[in-house]
Amino acid sequence: MRRRHLLFLLAIAVALSFSVAALLLRRSAGSPEAHLPYELVDRTVETGLVFHHISGREGRRWTMEQTGTGMAFLDYDNDGLLDVYFAQGHYLPGSEKEQETLHNPLFRNQGDGTFQNVTATANTGDPGYGQGVAIGDYNNDGWDDIFVANYGPNVLYRNDGDGTFTDVTEEAGLNRSPYVEDYANSCGFFDYDLDGYLDLYVVNYSSYRIETHEDLYSDKGIAVYRGPPTLQGQRDILYHNNGDGTFTDVTEEAGVDVLWTVLPEMGIYSPRNKGMSLAFPDINNDGWPDIFVGNDNDPQFLFLNNQDGTFAEAARSYGLQRSADGFFCNLMGIDYGDLNDDGIVDFVASNFQQHPQDLYVSKAGGTYQAVARAIDLGNRTLNHLTWGTALVDFDNDGDLDLFIASGHVMDNADVVYNEPVAQRNLLFENRFNQGGDFTEVTKLAGPGMQLVHWSRAALFGDIDNDGDIDVIVGNMTLDNLDGRCDVLINEWKEDLPPNNWVTFDLRGTISNRNALGARLYLTAGDLRLMGDVKATFSYLCSNDRRVHFGLGQRTRVDELEVHWPSGIVTTYENIAANQFVTLTEPETLPPGATLRRLKPRARR
Repeated sequence: MRRRHLLFLLAIAVALSFSVAALLLRRSAGSPEAHLPYELVDRTVETGLVFHHISGREGRRWTMEQTGTGMAFLDYDNDGLLDVYFAQGHYLPGSEKEQETLHNPLFRNQGDGTFQNVTATANTGDPGYGQGVAIGDYNNDGWDDIFVANYGPNVLYRNDGDGTFTDVTEEAGLNRSPYVEDYANSCGFFDYDLDGYLDLYVVNYSSYRIETHEDLYSDKGIAVYRGPPTLQGQRDILYHNNGDGTFTDVTEEAGVDVLWTVLPEMGIYSPRNKGMSLAFPDINNDGWPDIFVGNDNDPQFLFLNNQDGTFAEAARSYGLQRSADGFFCNLMGIDYGDLNDDGIVDFVASNFQQHPQDLYVSKAGGTYQAVARAIDLGNRTLNHLTWGTALVDFDNDGDLDLFIASGHVMDNADVVYNEPVAQRNLLFENRFNQGGDFTEVTKLAGPGMQLVHWSRAALFGDIDNDGDIDVIVGNMTLDNLDGRCDVLINEWKEDLPPNNWVTFDLRGTISNRNALGARLYLTAGDLRLMGDVKATFSYLCSNDRRVHFGLGQRTRVDELEVHWPSGIVTTYENIAANQFVTLTEPETLPPGATLRRLKPRARR
């Protein structure tokens, strides 16, 4: 009798969990359509954006071979077109080509649908083992600069404004930290103290070194890559921009060097975790950027901005520390956006094979619920190991769809785990307002989505300036797969009327020049949308920071409200659809407005 009672209570609990998830997502009756109005088409060769990633695989299974292909969109020559920068790997010990030098390539958008390799003339060809890339105007001179996170020393390229760059890593002080030669991963610019200058966060994966590498074997006696439990974590680095072209390591001072307990009864601690992904959401809507760090099979980090130059770690209290299945995520990719129209950002998070790509939905009280197990998204992603990901309105219908890049971490997973190594990427249409959640539409999304590669990073932006979002997927070399990136162009089907759109390019004056951290609220008829100026999301990438909104069949924006990082709020009305709009922050404060400033820092 007692057992029957417990089973009854369990059934009720499960039913309630599904009901809560449904309520959070604000579902209504309806059914998904069986077609898409657009296709993602592989245009790699036509564009000339042909990049082959070299991981250096020679059979020793060095750890960094698993993670590469960082990418970035930037407009390095200020012509209004997105150029592309790739982080290249390197040949490793044991290779016949070990002494051959590889360089990170920069491709210039020529405005006719093609790109030209300008690496040699631009002086951006860093020869390090590249991982993540960050783009930002760190010196507020109006030109995009480039930071590259490497396995080994990182590098900062200052844009000189004449088509060339200068390596200023030394003079900028970015080599004055005991952790600069560790195994860096993702990285990103943001203005955490709102002083108008972009600061820099660098995620370190581990203290792994080739020199001390030891081979690891599975229980079948097969050589495998080292997983997170076999690696020593390392702290990340937060650099403060001093406003004079230099940076200072403030990791300890800012409180983002937390230690987490492994075995408290034995006093054993881990110095940081194995960081992989990075984003800077304003999670509590206070106007100050917070830091979300996705760790590999370790607790996630949410650093809340205390507005005094310090941060407080709060992932557990917000419900963001674990996945929907109760485990720590292998969080290789992260993005955020408002999915349930409550004015608070929600999160998508990548995960390991046999664990769901997670969705963290905001709920009352400002906390989050991991709902992947209660919706179709979780089931559809269980057989994929997911990496770069983003919430993007691909069909310009006014809601955020979901793209996921997939590929197993092990190059011999088919033998060791009986799981596919190369995997098809995934695309989900947002059906929250049609009685569903994210409906998988991969097979309907055109030839570019039928490719089966060993994928990692995914880069998002409007490559051809036609008003819809395109994707570049970074792939690894695997046997008969050569590691070429995939340039997937979003093409509208000619037999269908196109949806409308508008894209905003913000320029700060009192705020940082890129306006990173600004938040936009758009009203178009019955449509209410929220979007942030952001570049750091997905995995290892710096994406198109222009803010794109799909409008459906609505022909204009009734009102746009912009909350600049400085605290200034500007309002614009009656904006026609289907155009790029440049918005510039007022150089003087409106009557009654006050700037956001750091609070006096408490004594520690």
